[in-house]
Amino acid sequence: MRKKIVWIAIGLFSFLVSFLTMFWLTAHNELPLARSSPQIRAVPLRTSVVLPEHQSEMAFLSEKEAFQTYHTPAFQGTIRAIRDIAIHFGEHTNYYAIAKIHVDKVYRGDLDAGETVTVLLPRPIYLHTWVEGTEIVSAMRAGMRGYFIPVRQYKADDTYTKNGLTLYYSDLANYSLGGGNYGVFLETDDGLLFNRETYATLSPNCTFEQAEAYLTARLKPFSE
Repeated sequence: MRKKIVWIAIGLFSFLVSFLTMFWLTAHNELPLARSSPQIRAVPLRTSVVLPEHQSEMAFLSEKEAFQTYHTPAFQGTIRAIRDIAIHFGEHTNYYAIAKIHVDKVYRGDLDAGETVTVLLPRPIYLHTWVEGTEIVSAMRAGMRGYFIPVRQYKADDTYTKNGLTLYYSDLANYSLGGGNYGVFLETDDGLLFNRETYATLSPNCTFEQAEAYLTARLKPFSE
C-alpha cells in the first residue's frame, strides 16, 4: 500500500512539474521545445528588433530541377497565421517565422484536406529586413491562398546544433520552406506571385486555376 502511495505521489509531482513548465512558457510567450536542448529558448520576435541584411548562397534551380529535387507533399492551402520567432542558442540567435496553413487540396503526400500544418520559413516575415533569395516567401501573409511544395518534411532526427545545443526542427514545424523562392505560388491582389525565373513556362499572367493545372501536370507521385 505504501509503495502504491509513493508511485501516486511521484506521478502527481511529475504532472505538476509539467504543468508549471507549460504555464511558465505560456506566460513568457515561449514556444515549448519538447526534444531540443533545454537551454534553447524560442520566443516570438518583437517588431522593434532590427536585423542585419543577409546574403545567402542558395543554388539556382531550373524548372525541371525544382520539380525533381523536392520529394515532399504538395498542396493548396490558406495561410491562417504567421509568427516571427527568435531561437536563442546561448549567445547565438537564429531568426525564422512559423506559418500555420490550412490544407484545402492535396496533390501529393500523406495529408488530408481540412488539416492544418506548420511550416518553418527561412526569415521573419513582418520585420523590414532583406534576405537574399526569399523575395517570394517574404510576401506571405495571413489570409492568402497559395500552392505549397515544401523543400523538406521534418523527420524525427532532423536537427541543428550550435554552441553545443541541439534543436530538433520537428519541435517547431512539420515542414520547411527554406528554399525561399521555390515551391511557393501565392495569390495576391496583383496576380499570382512566384519565381518566374525558375518556373519559366508558367505564364506571369496566369490565373490561380491555371497555375493548379500547371503544377498537377508536373508533380510526380513519390513512387516514380
